Amino acid sequence: MQGHIIKSDRELSRDELLVHLDRNQRLQASATFRKERCEALMRRRSASKWDQKKKARMVRRLMTANDEVESSTAAIQYITDRLSDTVG
Repeated sequence: MQGHIIKSDRELSRDELLVHLDRNQRLQASATFRKERCEALMRRRSASKWDQKKKARMVRRLMTANDEVESSTAAIQYITDRLSDTVG
């Protein structure tokens, strides 16, 4: 799953924004963990012995996790900005 930026025209309540923020923070945490785990596995000495299919699969997993981290980070920033607008 990827982080979702809210693109609705309707005004969301502060509670709804906080729910979206919490969800995206959890997505970011899990994607960051997957990204770090893939990087650690790919740095192992034994990774040089992997067949091409496994290397390609690990690269795809790493790229997907990286995309999810970027997406959720953007969503968190957007929601945080919206929350500060509702308060101020």
